[in-house]
Amino acid sequence: MTFGFDDFTARLDYPVLVVTAAADGARAGCLVGFGSQCSIDPPRFTVWLSKANRTFRVAKRAEFPVVHLLPAHRRDRA
Repeated sequence: MTFGFDDFTARLDYPVLVVTAAADGARAGCLVGFGSQCSIDPPRFTVWLSKANRTFRVAKRAEFPVVHLLPAHRRDRA
């Protein structure tokens, strides 16, 4: 069976990821558009934030930006 790109991606069940950050008295958060495991040893995960997004600017200054994985029953948080 052959699928087009839209059919293929419609079958994927991506998790909902949110990044939050605080720096210099500013707080920000946003949904992650793209995230992926990027290393096995050492284990690493990366997310990409748009430079146009305010969260990007706050996270860049934050000591510890945080990635949250929302469980399916809490997608209302998104």
